[in-house]
Amino acid sequence: MGYEAKLVRSFSRIEPQKLGLGLLATCFLVSLVYISVTDTFAVRFPILNSWLSSSKRAAATSPLVETTLSSPQLEVGLENTTHESRPSCDDADPRSSVCGENDAIETHQNSSSTASYVPFRKEEFSNSTQELVSSSQSLEVGLENTTHESRPICDDVDPRSSVCAKNDATETYQNSSSTASYVPFRKEEFSNGTPEVGSEKVEQGISQPCDTKSGHCETDSDGRTQKNMSTIVDPLPIPLTSSSSEKDERIEDLEAERKPLCDTSARRVDVCEMDGDVRILGKNSSVIYMTPSKIGALRRSESWKVRPYARKTDKAAMAHVREVSLKSLENYEEAPRCTVHHTVPAIVFSIAGYTGNYFHDFTDVLVPLFLTSYQFNGEVQFLVTNFKLWWIHKYLPIFKKLSNYEIIDFDNDEGVHCFKHAIVGLKAHSDMIIDPSKAPNGYSMVDFTRFLRSAYSLERSSPIRIGEHPGKKPRLLIIARSRTRRFVNVDKIIRMAEKLGFEVVVSEADNNVTRFAHIVNSCDVMMGVHGAGLTNLVFLPTNAILIQVVPWGGLDWIATTYFNKPSKGMNLRYLEYSITEEESTLIDQYPRDHAVFKDPSSIHKLGWAGMMEVFLVKQNVRLNVRRFRPVLIKALKLLHQ
Repeated sequence: MGYEAKLVRSFSRIEPQKLGLGLLATCFLVSLVYISVTDTFAVRFPILNSWLSSSKRAAATSPLVETTLSSPQLEVGLENTTHESRPSCDDADPRSSVCGENDAIETHQNSSSTASYVPFRKEEFSNSTQELVSSSQSLEVGLENTTHESRPICDDVDPRSSVCAKNDATETYQNSSSTASYVPFRKEEFSNGTPEVGSEKVEQGISQPCDTKSGHCETDSDGRTQKNMSTIVDPLPIPLTSSSSEKDERIEDLEAERKPLCDTSARRVDVCEMDGDVRILGKNSSVIYMTPSKIGALRRSESWKVRPYARKTDKAAMAHVREVSLKSLENYEEAPRCTVHHTVPAIVFSIAGYTGNYFHDFTDVLVPLFLTSYQFNGEVQFLVTNFKLWWIHKYLPIFKKLSNYEIIDFDNDEGVHCFKHAIVGLKAHSDMIIDPSKAPNGYSMVDFTRFLRSAYSLERSSPIRIGEHPGKKPRLLIIARSRTRRFVNVDKIIRMAEKLGFEVVVSEADNNVTRFAHIVNSCDVMMGVHGAGLTNLVFLPTNAILIQVVPWGGLDWIATTYFNKPSKGMNLRYLEYSITEEESTLIDQYPRDHAVFKDPSSIHKLGWAGMMEVFLVKQNVRLNVRRFRPVLIKALKLLHQ
């Protein structure tokens, strides 16, 4: 028993040591066998892989190892993954300031090279045993800059082709000449080793060069603008997330692109406006808008027919206005070839309707034309349908002031005129009124009257102030009418006004607008019976006085609409005088118990033509100068202010 106990004690003291050494040697041999029969790069120990790869090339290999990657590698100790050889970087330290940097990821490119390499410094090979001991730490560090499997260079024609290998999540490829590079994921984009699919940091699509002026340059996941890149999003199942402001902007852009060519919501006129490739064929009375390819799928094929005159609900006025056809077209092969290219916008409008009537010349054409075209500062081309040369010459100073180019006779022009911007129809708000809240640059009727003074070289912008110029009398202009609604006792009116201290001028407008504009502008007060002649108020100095004499027949609403409200919009001071039935020459034509005097509203029920015949055509005015005198006295008081 003593011998057996001694043998056990000896075995327990000696054999465990031998057993431990044997087990350690066996594990080491098994590891070597496993490594020797396994693809060296399949094991995620990059330092060991690098040491084994370098040992195969022995002394012939320099400290800088170049290789073509064929499987994933984790680079130890590097804060940023490097790709593709580049002569511009410092070979000793690829993290040198010589190489371009990104705060999160460093990507180095050279358009002339296709080989990839992972650089290592000498220090990384000095102690392989120490590196093996710290392999677990290296693995954790390596996760910060993991690069996925290297792949064949992408097809330069289509970087989204099957030639480009893709990982499970989204990667962004760049093709520049023969260079292929990709941006690796960062550590924070992984959860348990898997990219956070659908998170805000995952971007999806193909990056291509973009024009920074186009506004399509995207923002990367860290909020930095990729100034020379734009992203074309592929229709993949992973959702593309973006900020709410970016979504709102995209929605607004899409809505703008989906707007119809023509706006028919206005009460007075339909206006069509186009940006891009616009082709106008005057003789065919057609306008063709070439739909941009980027929105072709969003915009339905459109076809419109409009009459470009600012009185669309008036059938009588619109009957003779030439219709203009507009349509959108995507196929350039179907489009007519341009014969004339213009570098300025186009405006197409008609001068039919009621033109020829002085009031309608302004309210239907000239005021809307100013409203639509003045913003272009003369750099705009007019194309006029229902062209009348005499009418153009009548208002030639206005046309020359609004456009630097010769007017095109739309109906008789055989060319195909191409523009980048075109408007068909003239914007209009109301009769002789511009609403600054709806007008370009906040234009108003005051701006229109100022424009007219410039176009006709009118000197006075304000009326006389009595007392500032001793011996100088205020000037009163009486608008004479040779046919209807004329003053039959104009001599008495002149004598009364002169006694009050006015210098009286009696004149009637004619086709010489320039001559009459200067007469009107030289006066401080203008008076006349309701009618087109009062349209000359546009030439009065600002703060001058307009006196409207309203004929008999319940015409107050007409007087208010056509001259009262417009005069206030021009900063004129307005006075009104309504005549009695005794002051109307209708008493010479109808008995005093007639409906013309007892019930004027019944005459209005006959319609516009019936009312106009009685109250506007048959009626003249015999002004009661004694009753009218206080109105002129009030005008004098206003000129003292």
